[in-house]
Amino acid sequence: MWFASVYGADPTAYSQPLVLRVPLRLAHGVLVRALGMVHQDHTALRTTFEMADDGDLRQVVHGELAPVVDVVDYPGGDPEEWVADQVTRVTATEFDLRNGPLARVRHLRWRAEGRSVLVFNIHHTVFDGLSWKPYLSQLEATYTALTQGREPSRRERRQSVESYARWSDLCADAADLRHWQAKLANAPAAPQLSLPGVGEARQVTRQLILDEDVSGRVRAFCAAEGVTTSMFFIALCFVLLHRQTRRDDLLLGLPVSVRGAGDAEVLGHLTNTVVLRHRLDRADTARDVLEAVKKEVLEALRHRHTPLATVLGELRGGHQDGAADLFNAMITVMPAAARRLDLPTWGVQTWEHAPGGAKYDMAMLVDETADRFTVVVEHRTAAPEGGRFTAYLAQRVVTLVDSVLADPDTAVTALRWIGADEERAITELCARRGAAPALGTELTADLFAARVAAAAADPAVRADGTETSYAELARRADAVAESLAARGIRDGQPVAVLLRPGLDLVATIIGILRAGGGYVTLDPDHPGERLSFALRDCGATILLRTADSGAAEIELPTGVEVLDCTEIEAVAATFDESRKTPVDTAYIVYTSGSTGRPKGVRLPEITLANLVHNQALCSSGRALRTLQYMPPAFDVFALEVFGTLCAGGTLVVPPAAARTDFEALAELLARERIERVYLPYVALRELAAVLRSATVSLPELREVYVTGERLVVTEDLRAMFRRHPAARLINAYGPSEAHLCSWDELPADPGAWPTIPSIGRVVAGVDAYVLDDSGTTGTAQRVPFGVEGELCVAGPVISPGYLGLPEKTREAMVPDPFVAGQLMYRTGDVVVLAPDGQLHYRGRKDDQVKIRGYRVEPGEIEAALERELAVEAAAVLVVPAGGDRTLHAFVQSDTEPPPDWRARVGAALPDYMIPRRLTRIDAMPVTANGKTDRRALTALCNPPDCNPPDCNLPDCNLPDCDPPERGPAESSGPASAGSGSAEAEWTGTEQVLAELWAEVLGERPAHPDADFFVLGGHSLLAARLHRMVKRRFDTEVGLSALLSTPTPRGMAHILADRTAAAGPDLRAEAELRDFVVGARQEPADGTVFLTGATGFLGSHLLDELQRTGHHVRCLVRADSVEEGRERLRRAFRKFALDPSGLDEVDICLGDLDQPRFGLGSGYEWQARDIAQVYHAAAHINFVVPYHTVKRTNVDGLRHLLDFCAVNATPLRLISTMGVFPPDSGTGLIGEETVPGDPASLGIGYSQSKWVGEQLALRARAAGLPVTVHRVGRIAGHRRTGACRHDDFFWLQMKGFALLGRYPDDIVDAPAVDLLPVDYVARAIIQLSEGKPDNETWHLYHPDGLNWPTILETVRAEGYSIAPTSGTEWMGALEQEVGDSDDQRQGLGPLVPLMREGVMRLGTHTFDNEKSRRALADVGCPYPQADTGWIHRMFEYFRAVGAVAPPDGPDTGGDHND
Repeated sequence: MWFASVYGADPTAYSQPLVLRVPLRLAHGVLVRALGMVHQDHTALRTTFEMADDGDLRQVVHGELAPVVDVVDYPGGDPEEWVADQVTRVTATEFDLRNGPLARVRHLRWRAEGRSVLVFNIHHTVFDGLSWKPYLSQLEATYTALTQGREPSRRERRQSVESYARWSDLCADAADLRHWQAKLANAPAAPQLSLPGVGEARQVTRQLILDEDVSGRVRAFCAAEGVTTSMFFIALCFVLLHRQTRRDDLLLGLPVSVRGAGDAEVLGHLTNTVVLRHRLDRADTARDVLEAVKKEVLEALRHRHTPLATVLGELRGGHQDGAADLFNAMITVMPAAARRLDLPTWGVQTWEHAPGGAKYDMAMLVDETADRFTVVVEHRTAAPEGGRFTAYLAQRVVTLVDSVLADPDTAVTALRWIGADEERAITELCARRGAAPALGTELTADLFAARVAAAAADPAVRADGTETSYAELARRADAVAESLAARGIRDGQPVAVLLRPGLDLVATIIGILRAGGGYVTLDPDHPGERLSFALRDCGATILLRTADSGAAEIELPTGVEVLDCTEIEAVAATFDESRKTPVDTAYIVYTSGSTGRPKGVRLPEITLANLVHNQALCSSGRALRTLQYMPPAFDVFALEVFGTLCAGGTLVVPPAAARTDFEALAELLARERIERVYLPYVALRELAAVLRSATVSLPELREVYVTGERLVVTEDLRAMFRRHPAARLINAYGPSEAHLCSWDELPADPGAWPTIPSIGRVVAGVDAYVLDDSGTTGTAQRVPFGVEGELCVAGPVISPGYLGLPEKTREAMVPDPFVAGQLMYRTGDVVVLAPDGQLHYRGRKDDQVKIRGYRVEPGEIEAALERELAVEAAAVLVVPAGGDRTLHAFVQSDTEPPPDWRARVGAALPDYMIPRRLTRIDAMPVTANGKTDRRALTALCNPPDCNPPDCNLPDCNLPDCDPPERGPAESSGPASAGSGSAEAEWTGTEQVLAELWAEVLGERPAHPDADFFVLGGHSLLAARLHRMVKRRFDTEVGLSALLSTPTPRGMAHILADRTAAAGPDLRAEAELRDFVVGARQEPADGTVFLTGATGFLGSHLLDELQRTGHHVRCLVRADSVEEGRERLRRAFRKFALDPSGLDEVDICLGDLDQPRFGLGSGYEWQARDIAQVYHAAAHINFVVPYHTVKRTNVDGLRHLLDFCAVNATPLRLISTMGVFPPDSGTGLIGEETVPGDPASLGIGYSQSKWVGEQLALRARAAGLPVTVHRVGRIAGHRRTGACRHDDFFWLQMKGFALLGRYPDDIVDAPAVDLLPVDYVARAIIQLSEGKPDNETWHLYHPDGLNWPTILETVRAEGYSIAPTSGTEWMGALEQEVGDSDDQRQGLGPLVPLMREGVMRLGTHTFDNEKSRRALADVGCPYPQADTGWIHRMFEYFRAVGAVAPPDGPDTGGDHND
């Protein structure tokens, strides 16, 4: 509780507020005196807490410590609103746990009406729920005695000193502790119970009362079952958690009293929390759960005296940071006896609980009175609709009560638990078919014709530099329509189209619809075999194409007529008004199929017309100039075309090159004044990266729709929309089987965007359901708000099925269980519905993935591999690589894949479905039930091809994987087969290009003649490579020129006139030659070898290692052991650490910079006597060049690697997030991402750390166990604030404070990812020893502190700071440094860092999800970001004279630690 109150996100989490309504006006002076006497009588109420220098938390009992008491008179107005406001003010008070007092009382007084309301708030560390009754009783008795003019009697002044001390001194019983260790072993991580949101979480509380009838039935049921009412509600809470989380292994916190028989009148915290663990079988009935809970509660009560902190400490190896990662739901049941209050003088018989701070994601409080139960539900959330969600949670409890009482033998999975209000709200939000009144009454061609009639002269299409009017487009479309109608096309009959984007394509598909047919767009870039299949499968009798469509050869089915659309002339034909109905086919689109063949999805006219109307709603009916970017075989193509042309807009068709060259695309968007674009996520990401650094501006841009795969917001995206504030970002969602189902318009402020936005609200014309796991049985149930389920969409807009696949159709398109006669499509997407109607995507139920925005079924690729390569079996995985997601195939075969395997597979599959890598294995691994073991295959992925998928890439579908040694044969194609050429064959430029390729492709080319496209490159990756090459070589080489010979050698020739960049050859520096790792012989003990122990992080590592019981040997440069130990003591005193344990540290007198540390004959013995090595030594200076820091940071590491290699000693290397060069790409960087081309590293320190990490990775590859910890920004110690004087972040804070100003653009900078140094040290040790070797970890705060908050914190320290321009701020900084001859202000190093921008991190998006999960696993979860860290840093630096105190207080904020 102390930790959560001091360091937690909500300092009021453990406040205990209470409201007492007294029907008479109390004398305030007497009340104050009575409160003082009561608090004097009880040790607990005079107790505070302080953290000693040795890190122990100690109680301090004061001789006198009166509560804070004030009085506020009723000012008039609504009295209940006023009381509620006063209660909120009191409960928001933060207590000072060190100085106290830990109690506050506000007296609300009505002078005229003669009544009072007392608002109490007492901290939970000194008070529990069962203390209220004796506390209030004694207060009233004392007050009464004082008003009668007498001193309270001994009976009225009950003292609890001895009893409280007796509980305080209790210690854990060993048997009890063993019970809890066994009970909670291998407990699952706590599930997320809070509703998604952005910003700081808050607690929301809702209350419901069970009436007398229901309450009586509960008591009668409990009596009949032989359980207490507490057990009933605990069982109910478990059922609620099961339904809410869909988990079977559940943990729930339960506070229990540890009072003895004589402790009823004792005041204090005499409560412990026990953790109930219930494993629920889905066949269990409510009665089964209740019976099991009865046993679990009785068992927990027998072992209740072991403090929760002790249990947590044992489970986590001594650390007791809090329970939130073990359980995040709590239930408290207050029995009627504890609530029964008899205050005869005041005329009060009960009190009211007031909501406190947020402790858990969900808490349930059940208050029992004589005739009824009150259920209070607390929910912690950052979501703005958290209030409604919490109200629904409370209603679910009440509904479950009714369901259990009605039939306790019903399976818990079948119990009704959604209240009527919530069901109604879900229906209103998701049943949107009725919101489209025109649904099923219109044809798309008629909507287009209406627009032609209204604006015949307006431009409809702009292509190849020419604009075509609506009238001319209609004339050309009608010529196609008349020709098709003369051939009998009607009733949605399919007509195939094989055309490239342009005017002909647009006119042709409109003509097909006008005739009454349905179009089937075939992509000319797809393989001929796939095109031939689609043509046969769709049943088209006419193929429209041009002679120059450039498509592969197609095997035409018998009877198919080929028409050249450029030669079609109008013929006499009549258009029957009944030629087509809204349920007839509008178009057919082919998607990847799990059966091994593409699936033809037929969409009716209703779908297309509904698209048009929804687009008009989203765009407010505006006619917008719209880019036609999507391939014609992509379903969003229909939205581009008809959403634009049926609204009077202009469709702009770009040249082919602009679809992949994003600099050219940006220029085209500006030149053509584009107002609306639809882009796949991968394309939008590339465009945003270009726009961030380009000078081009898009002032006309209004709407940007992203589609195809999950949207992940990057800093590039935020920057793009900050530069274009008139543009909106809309995240659109919809499977091909329904096209558009939902979309989300993100807020105008990009800073308010979540990293992963929702997929929006259901659009008009669509019914949507989020259903539980019974969706296949016909008994599907809706899940309520906040619960994961499968998204199903229904209504006439969904596809009636797949062509020629009746079984697949029956599986996917099922009868709607809620609307008779309606079909429902099971999307397979798992989502959560929020009370505001937003759908939040969580993942897939199957193996389907998205590659470059295309839906891909691995089964279709596997079938093609087996067929085309004649292998026995195939399996395909999706792996992250180079910030992208790629396909890795495994084939079971006795022979190696043929050299031309890509060409063979490419004859059957489009390029985005061709695996980037192919691995032959002797036998396909299988699971116990005979299925392909994809986890085992994941372990065969080789770095860098298989970075672990926990890098927040969208829709990644792999389990975690550890990089193994190279094993099975692999092939990336003929150009890269084998081991490749020697390094000597590469020129310097080719080496640089190879590194850039590796960042883009996820693998390094094996030799200079490897082909970019053979290695899996595609147009989007080529555009990314082009941008990186231009930055790296500072050249304006064109994309087509660069790709004219797509090999490293060919590209190097293009760049041949460029000279190598000046500076050190970092690649040569990173070579590790003749490195041999010896055989491991386990040392006699577990001695830890530590370098850098006199530094900032190193000293804290030493402190943590000692605290956790390690025997440590420190490498120290000194003339004697005592001098070396004194250096350690000075470092500890400098950083406010306790040096008393340093006598137990072994001192190894040596020099890291010297070969063999200068140890002479003792070197070998030292190397074999060490269990593990922590390397924290570093020359940290952000100003000096590389050669200055090389000796320690590079040469010293080489010496340490040699030392570790003697006995294969595991190395724990402290690295930095700064090893990733700013200009080395914009992909998401996970833990396994290897730092790329170092050319853009701007400071010698980062260059040296880049070289060091490369050396370490090479040593790892040679067999040395190496764990790499990449650390972000380190804050001061959480308790002391002690930090480095030259820390970059501190220098910024110091500069702001001393200059009185800050650069105004810093408020938009990314959040500062600070982590306190004591936490970093602990995390490094826990990860190194609690997880396997050879891992890489990212240690930075995942949320961080944003700059507006940081600036307010500086103000709260008393420094008046104001915004100014960056230029003016730099000028002031340079003047300050220049005026200080002795540089006493210490700001000198800040000037070059800020002036030259060498601390920039580029456009990277970093990920540490793997590290987050691992830290939670080892009991060391990330702390909440806390402005107190900055406050304590200021306190520390003021104490040591490193910064002047402020001139005076600043009213800009309050300093509340």
